[in-house]
Amino acid sequence: MDMTTLQTLQEAIAFATSAVGLTGKAAEAANAVKGLLASGKPGDAGEAASAVNALLTELTSANMMNLQLSKSLRDLSVVLEREDQFAQQRARYKLTSTPYGDLVLQLRAEKAEEGEPMHYICPTCFNKDRVISILQGDRDYKSCQVNNVHGFTFNRVDYRSNEPDPYF
Repeated sequence: MDMTTLQTLQEAIAFATSAVGLTGKAAEAANAVKGLLASGKPGDAGEAASAVNALLTELTSANMMNLQLSKSLRDLSVVLEREDQFAQQRARYKLTSTPYGDLVLQLRAEKAEEGEPMHYICPTCFNKDRVISILQGDRDYKSCQVNNVHGFTFNRVDYRSNEPDPYF
C-alpha cells in the first residue's frame, strides 16, 4: 500500500471516528429535548429553546462530518481502484535481465493483447511514477521515452576501429 492510499485510509478512519462521536452528542441532545417534553412540567421556555438549539447544532455538525466522511470514502474508493488497475498492469510484465545485467520489465507473452508486439518498459518509471514508458532504440541499446537517462544495454558493440582518428 503506497503513502497516498494509507493517508486516504487514515483520513476516512478519522472522519468515521469523529462522526461516531458527533452522532453520540446529537443523541444526547435529542434525549435532553425529549426529557424536557416528557416531563410535562411547564418548564422554562429558555431552557427548552437552548436544548433545541444544542440539538440543532449537534445534528448540523454530525451532518457536515458525514458529508466529509462520504467524500473521504469516495476518494478512498478512487485510490483503491487505481491501485487495482496498477496491479493488473503490473501483472502483464515480468522483471527480466538483459544479457548485460540491466533490469527491464518485459511483456509476458501470454498477457499480450491482440496485435500487441513484444516490448520492454522502463522499470524505474513504471514503479516510481506508474507510467508505462516503452523502451526504444536498436537491438544493442534502448532508452526510456520519458527519461533518456534511463538507458539499458542489450548488446555490447565495440565501436572502436583500428584506424586512427583523422581529427587527432
